[in-house]
Amino acid sequence: MAALTVVTVVLASTGCSTTSGSGQAGEDRDGPAPLGADFYPAAVTEICAETDERLAELPTPGDGIGEADWAQEVARAVEAEADALGDVGTISAVRDDHRSFIANTRDQAASWAALSTAIAAGDADGIDLARTELLELSRGRIDLAAELGVGGCRERDF
Repeated sequence: MAALTVVTVVLASTGCSTTSGSGQAGEDRDGPAPLGADFYPAAVTEICAETDERLAELPTPGDGIGEADWAQEVARAVEAEADALGDVGTISAVRDDHRSFIANTRDQAASWAALSTAIAAGDADGIDLARTELLELSRGRIDLAAELGVGGCRERDF
């Protein structure tokens, strides 16, 4: 089986909205207490950096781990990132983009899991489909990260 080649992988959002008071004058909030404009990018970038560190610690496919197992570990790391992003409070100015960022991240985790399954089954069409989805999600992540001002979350090289 050819080595996995996915150049960039990216994130986005979903989740339930709870409006409970104001984050700043005239702005409602979603979930946890919202972070101000100065703190939000740093908090999200830190979450992405922690995920990048986790991914960097994974063995290379063929060097102590099979491709299917590697893709499943990537799926777990990306899903954990989505969970952590969901714990970040947002003000209304970035709420929709933040939700899209979380959704994109969850979709990427699902695509990595699908890639793992396809590799294990030797399903060439499934592998191609998962790779295509991951590349499309990566493009979306780059756009969302730019909108949110979280440059450290833009793209990943594998």
